[in-house]
Amino acid sequence: MKRITSILALVLAVLMVCSALVACSSDKKADTSATKAESETAAVEETEAETEAAEVDYTDIAVTIEDGDYAAMEAFLAAWEGGQYDNKVVKVTGISEQRMSNCTVIERNPEDNGGRGFSWEVIDGKFPDDYPADGAKVTLVGVMRIANEYGARVLMVPKENITVIE
Repeated sequence: MKRITSILALVLAVLMVCSALVACSSDKKADTSATKAESETAAVEETEAETEAAEVDYTDIAVTIEDGDYAAMEAFLAAWEGGQYDNKVVKVTGISEQRMSNCTVIERNPEDNGGRGFSWEVIDGKFPDDYPADGAKVTLVGVMRIANEYGARVLMVPKENITVIE
């Protein structure tokens, strides 16, 4: 009887070790699958951005904000909150100011030199390498998109639609 108990204990110990090994193997496969899925998602997003830029008619401009036209910027910002310019081509000339991870294009108020503006990003661009110098006057032509999970509206601009004026 003692011998049978010892054999059963040994078999049980072997089964527990095997279960632990199988569980570890499954975790590694899950990690590999997650990494593969993330890579595939990034590749799809990159392809979508390239396709998006190629399919947009950037000459079909819905609104133009000229340099120094603070009132036009105010009107644009009031209208965009309702989604009026979502997925529309926007052309703006203003001052580009770098932020922590993107840029903002700003129009200055001539009365108090305060500024109003909105965020923009380079499609397939790397920050800050593909962006103009802080304080540069630029003309941008891009598409207004809701760009992240927080619902932030961002002007998505292809590299070739960024003109540095000064």
